Amino acid sequence: MSDDWASYDAFVELLSTPLDDGRPFVLETKRGISLHFDHFAIQSSMSRRSPDELVLGYTRTMMGFLLLQPQPEHICMIGLGGGSLAKYCYRRLPESTITAIEINAEVIALRDVFRIPADDGRFKVICADGAEYMRDAAVATDVILLDAFGARDV
Repeated sequence: MSDDWASYDAFVELLSTPLDDGRPFVLETKRGISLHFDHFAIQSSMSRRSPDELVLGYTRTMMGFLLLQPQPEHICMIGLGGGSLAKYCYRRLPESTITAIEINAEVIALRDVFRIPADDGRFKVICADGAEYMRDAAVATDVILLDAFGARDV
């Protein structure tokens, strides 16, 4: 089991967390770090060896927008989570500006754990409701990546 993504210690830690109190928690193993809100789903996963790579298949699929818009000027992300998409776009699309909207301040507080870049001239994380932000902000964007849901939303 030591070569697996999971470890005994991580499972013990998982079982010691509340079943579903809605608060984010992090599990760390030898190979990766994952973000959870409950025991039923992984919100985000990061490889320790390659923290900027897209580990989960759905995040790789979401990058399919590059087929239609290979050089976006502005990307707006609704939902930050563990920042997989944000980090990937920040590193791979140096000409793009990126705004990530995250409703949960506790998730934003974990940005250093997941090695999410600090805000700068081309990357910004905003604590807000994504739907309200898109409705109220006069934002010109080329791409909207919607990745904001939880187990309760299914």
